[in-house]
Amino acid sequence: MYPLSRRLIIFRYFFINYFRSRSFYFLLFLVLIISSLMTYASLMYFGSIGRYIVGGSGVAQLLRGNLLEYFWGFFAPTVGFFAALFFGSSAIAGELEEGTANFTFTLPVDRRHVFAGKFLAAYAGASIICAIYYLAGFISYLVVIRSLPNLAVLLSYGLLLVFVLAMLSVVFLLSAVFRRTTYVNIAVLVLYFIMFNSLTLIWEILYRSAPEFLINNTVSVVYTVYVGISFQFTGLGGTLQPSGFWPVVHSILIMLCYAIGTVVPAALLFEWRESS
Repeated sequence: MYPLSRRLIIFRYFFINYFRSRSFYFLLFLVLIISSLMTYASLMYFGSIGRYIVGGSGVAQLLRGNLLEYFWGFFAPTVGFFAALFFGSSAIAGELEEGTANFTFTLPVDRRHVFAGKFLAAYAGASIICAIYYLAGFISYLVVIRSLPNLAVLLSYGLLLVFVLAMLSVVFLLSAVFRRTTYVNIAVLVLYFIMFNSLTLIWEILYRSAPEFLINNTVSVVYTVYVGISFQFTGLGGTLQPSGFWPVVHSILIMLCYAIGTVVPAALLFEWRESS
């Protein structure tokens, strides 16, 4: 049993390594570019977006704020997805590919603590990237609406962190399976954008509803906590009312199932993995 101080040292070691990596600076640059474009769109075109959805120019202040938050929240899962992908894809496969696994796997530390340190460091890095995006949205809200956003923005950020936890677990599992970071990136992108979307399309055609058990659909709760509008392959649905309590809880449980169902086998594979 390792003392807490030693576990914090392991976490700090990997956390600093992540912040020295090119992935962090690339993601930071990408988020700043996206945030700049979103801010420009909010300032220049938000009025027309509000009129298009509501059907009139006299939009209530609260609803206008919710629509702007929805606009920013709609792209938040994409930021969270790529944050989890970039921080997690090289966690294990990168060690094998670069030849540093011989050092990491022979450390006089239980591999479970090494895995936990890697995972928590990657999760902290991804959470900071997402926080920067939400900070930009917060500033944009202050400029456009000229008031503080409601507490739904905190709920949205918390839900995004649950999504990042789930996606990071999936990425870590695939990083433990493959020996090259490129293969991990390809596998995650194919799984999320091609396989899940294909299953979603088939399900919507057959059952006229979105398959909520797929994480690419469940993550929509990140922005439907503002306005309950959802986009599907077969059309646009929902209302201007935000998601209720039970849909939020349902989405959290599904994402936690993804997280637990993938991080456990990922940890086992890491513990059994050989460096050669």
